[in-house]
Amino acid sequence: LEITRLDENRQDVTFAPFNLSALLRTIIDRTQALMPSERITLHAPDECVVGTWDIVKIEQTLNNVLSNAVKYAPTGPIDVTLSPDTDHVEISVGDRGHGIASDALPHVFERFYRVPGEASNARGVGLGLTIARNLVEAHGGSIEIESTPGEGTTVRITLPLDSSLAATG
Repeated sequence: LEITRLDENRQDVTFAPFNLSALLRTIIDRTQALMPSERITLHAPDECVVGTWDIVKIEQTLNNVLSNAVKYAPTGPIDVTLSPDTDHVEISVGDRGHGIASDALPHVFERFYRVPGEASNARGVGLGLTIARNLVEAHGGSIEIESTPGEGTTVRITLPLDSSLAATG
């Protein structure tokens, strides 16, 4: 079903206000519980960051991006940063893993694409970032990746605080 939506470039989204800070903490705690050591750090404002999004779709997106960081940076630290602005919020997930070669970067959002090299043994079929991009765009947002081989990768997601308005326009 998810592949069909990708083929048609559509997502069914149900917008409702929720606290993104709390969701991020829950996702990080759940992911951290599966690891032998604490290596995910959340950098977020003390106050709640509330916006109007589809909580299920945003959770799926954040799970996909965070699981990639864990897979491709198996020992290094991971920094998750939540930066609200007046009408947008940025979430960045940065790792200090293998990194991605510049010639592979344009392809990371393509269906079934797997970055070649030492990290290619990681589990997955190459749909996580494709789905993440589709879900972010269904919210009127954007997702981008910066990476340096041997230094790590940062995924930045930018979402309007009220995606119900942005996604309809």
